[in-house]
Formats: sequence, C-alpha cells, structure tokens
Amino acid sequence: GTVTLIGAGGTSGTISGIYNCYYRYVDDRDGHKRYSDLSPVTQTGDLDRVTEIEWTGLAQSSQSRVNKIELWRTAVADANTNKLYLIVTLGHNGTITSSSENDPKVEFTIPKGHGLIVGSVISVAGHSVGGYNTTHEITEIDSSGTSDVLTTDFTHASDGTGGTWTSTGFKGDNNTDATLQALEF
Repeated sequence: GTVTLIGAGGTSGTISGIYNCYYRYVDDRDGHKRYSDLSPVTQTGDLDRVTEIEWTGLAQSSQSRVNKIELWRTAVADANTNKLYLIVTLGHNGTITSSSENDPKVEFTIPKGHGLIVGSVISVAGHSVGGYNTTHEITEIDSSGTSDVLTTDFTHASDGTGGTWTSTGFKGDNNTDATLQALEF
C-alpha cells in the first residue's frame, strides 16, 4: 500500500518543499532486527510553511513476525539524492485489554511494549464497544504497572473490553531540514 501525506497547520510552520517518504517493517522479537525493503516512494505535495507532516494509510504487513514500522523521509535539500532520515519507529499491532471513558475521551489499556507514542494513529477492530472500532489518535500515554493507558482524541461514553489495534499513521512529524541533518553521523 501507499501512504498519504498531508501538511497540517499551514502559513506559520517551518516545513516547506517536496519530500520523498518511505516506510518499512521491522521484526525485532528475538534481539536480532530484520527489515523489509522500503515501501514505494510517496511524495508530498509542495508544502508551504506547515507545522507538521501527517502520515496516514500505513499498510499492515501480512507477516505475523512484524512488530514495528519505521517512517523515513528526505530533507528538501536531499530529495533528489534520496538521503533518508528516520522520523519515528512505531509499534505495528497489538491487543487491547480494556477501555474506559475519561470525560469525554476514550482510554485504552494495553500491555507494555506496544511501541506507540503520542501522535500515533491506530485502527481498532473487534472491540466490545462497536463505536470504538475506528481510527484513533493517541494524545497521551500514562504508564502504570504492566500496562499503559492510552488517551485518544475519540469521544465516546462506554467502558469495554478486548479488540486489537494496528498502526495506520502518525501525526507529529515536525522535523525541519536542519533538525534532520543535525542527526547525521
């Protein structure tokens, strides 16, 4: 599949230009990382002073051993050479233990080791509350004991159990060219 990239928060941001973007899957289960090939290139439109690039529509791997997705992109200055910079590594998929409403946002409790961060976008399926089986953006993560509680942008008012989540995107890629290029070795 291909990812959709949009610029969010135009006119005041510091991200401008055209970027080449890729993702790849990672199997990191036994202490030895194995990587898939990079996805086909997806190019942003000509962004003009946006605050972030939003990644949506990440395809899921059919390989059960995959547990992470890496997002990669160029800086504008490197778009023709395709010099790549790692933007973020996200969890690929997992289970949901329970959910609750936290005036008025939905919170999902999931086992630790999930690899999600604030800005992760997940798709939920098989949850006992049918209305939760949709896309959610993670806005806060509270670590407690053997589980983490993920607060989402989704408003609903029921407690529930079960289900699975898969990563489908990321909001929060606010890296400027200078930030990316400072990461070079």
